[in-house]
Amino acid sequence: MASISYYQGGNWCEFPYDKKPRKPRIEVKHATKELVKFTLRDTDASVANALRRIILAEVPTMAIDIVNVEDNDSVLFDEFLAHRMGLLPLTSEGIGDLEPDLENVETNLAGARVKPGKDGKTYYCGQYIGANLRPTGHCGPSEGEQCQSCIGYQDKASKNDEGERVKFSADGVYCCDRVISGSPCADANTQCQSCKRYQAYKDNLFGFKEHKDCNCFDGCPHCTIEYTLDVSNHEDKVLNVTHFDLKESVNEQFSRKYKKDAYRIRTLPLRDKKLDVDETAESQQTRDFGILLCKLKKDQSLRMTCLARKGIPKYHSKFMAVATVVMRYQPIIKLDDKIMDTMTHDEKIEILESCPRKVFALEDVGEKKTGAKIVIDKLQDCIYCDECSYKAKAMGKDKEDLVKVVHDQNIFHFVVESVSPDGPRDAISVVRAALRVLDYKMSLFMQDTYGEEIKDVLPYHSPYVK
Repeated sequence: MASISYYQGGNWCEFPYDKKPRKPRIEVKHATKELVKFTLRDTDASVANALRRIILAEVPTMAIDIVNVEDNDSVLFDEFLAHRMGLLPLTSEGIGDLEPDLENVETNLAGARVKPGKDGKTYYCGQYIGANLRPTGHCGPSEGEQCQSCIGYQDKASKNDEGERVKFSADGVYCCDRVISGSPCADANTQCQSCKRYQAYKDNLFGFKEHKDCNCFDGCPHCTIEYTLDVSNHEDKVLNVTHFDLKESVNEQFSRKYKKDAYRIRTLPLRDKKLDVDETAESQQTRDFGILLCKLKKDQSLRMTCLARKGIPKYHSKFMAVATVVMRYQPIIKLDDKIMDTMTHDEKIEILESCPRKVFALEDVGEKKTGAKIVIDKLQDCIYCDECSYKAKAMGKDKEDLVKVVHDQNIFHFVVESVSPDGPRDAISVVRAALRVLDYKMSLFMQDTYGEEIKDVLPYHSPYVK
């Protein structure tokens, strides 16, 4: 496949793929939450373009997918509001990029993800009990009846590496109540080593499944986040409803314990904490600095529930993780010194002025016969417009080969710009996720083609994890 790669300029790739493998290298030029610039070397256009397309279309984020409008007195109809809600950006750090990221999540015998109930001992999956068309109730989600899959799972689960059954303590850690060195394993201060290892394993559980891959019926904490919006205007003036009015639901069906507060799914842009000094400042910020959803007059109200789910931009543009990504080739500009020596000073000035990006400059070499010399001053500013080549051809056949502009088939420059500094995902996280997805796709290809087992994937390093 790679041996017949074709690149801009009309030539076949000259790298001997049949004799040795290529070893791509990445050189990071600039890296902030808003902008990442890097150079990809020693590869061809097929790999570079694959990375560009993955950044654009396969980095997962969270977005509002379902909107249930309960009351709408505004002048905007329901479908219009639902569309606006879907386009609200949501923070999406720690949702998981690959399927292996979620493999250490607990699942019962039916494959549904489970979580402990209120007593810390009983596990529930929150799904319907009975046939899908005639459910008899829910398994949990925090107490009550269990399904058979969770009952079978509970007999084997909740045990540390020494076989002792563990449970939640009062301060929220896992303990087994064994007496070790005169004190029971009952809280964070007396936790035994086995329970500490079990706690470390539990703390690494994070991420969301896509709803289509989840075994739940209508949403669960492992694939869905629920938000509510309930605003009424009782004053005789226009009220702005913004994204700050959207609150995370307290519905137990979707309740979720986050590993880190940075992983919490929130609407963007985030509040400016400097303005939240009191209730008045918060209200002023909410009205003036939030994303406007609609406006309400006196005695009008708006009430709805929204379900946010994980997806990739291939499904819908609302899952887009970046504002833009640009890939361009490394330019190669060749100047013929022999032809240049025959040119007058005015002709050289015309070549310089023909370039809209001012790539060329004149340099005095101290020779009276040839005069100043045309040099390349801003190589990276070249946009391949060929205006310099057209100008040289217009000067006559003896000067048409003065300038040649081609692409370097081995070097590609990328610029990745995030939607905002806070998300949905920052530019550094997006590039890292794209590289992980590309590597995992190659691993799947090797597995399907040659039967090679996927032993590991590129690690998930979030900028919020220290």
